[in-house]
Amino acid sequence: VLHNGYLSLLIKVGISGLLAYLFFLLSNIYYYVRLVVYQKNAYYKLVLSSFLAILVFTYFSTGIFQVQPRLVFLFLIGYYYKYKGEY
Repeated sequence: VLHNGYLSLLIKVGISGLLAYLFFLLSNIYYYVRLVVYQKNAYYKLVLSSFLAILVFTYFSTGIFQVQPRLVFLFLIGYYYKYKGEY
């Protein structure tokens, strides 16, 4: 069992799947960095930190392929603030 999600992904789906996964993560990180810089919204910071956490967790473990309680907690906080109306 590999403890590097990028290598696991490379073995399971090949280079095209790994590149698609990285493109998805990096394009979302770029999008939310721009939103955080220009709009200074706490909700966008939370989403950005979630994508950055996924990027780092994938290096040290299996990333999104294993449920991370910290990520679930971050998403729950994000939904709470979104529906509460406080940013």
